[in-house]
Amino acid sequence: MIENERDLIFKDIFLDDLIRLEDYKKQYNPQKARKLISDIYDFLLFTIAKMPFAFRLYEEGLKGITHRAVFKKEYVIYYDVYEHRIEFIRIHHTSQNPEDIFLIE
Repeated sequence: MIENERDLIFKDIFLDDLIRLEDYKKQYNPQKARKLISDIYDFLLFTIAKMPFAFRLYEEGLKGITHRAVFKKEYVIYYDVYEHRIEFIRIHHTSQNPEDIFLIE
């Protein structure tokens, strides 16, 4: 998928995060779970992809991650911006400890 002349790359672990998020939310309300995932994709495509530098630099020093965006005050999205692509790396709920989330290469 290309937006603003950049390929949008969704890392496998990012997609796994979305599946886990949807599965968790689905236990309580399947319709809201689907809507949440749809809203997250809209945020990725129509907000982050259009203005990738509008969001806070991530200065924690994790390898390969330069930006962090917060969606609806509840979901933190980590991504990296390159000249010709944006890589979405992880997403997690704000109640989760990011140090536990980032056990990646």
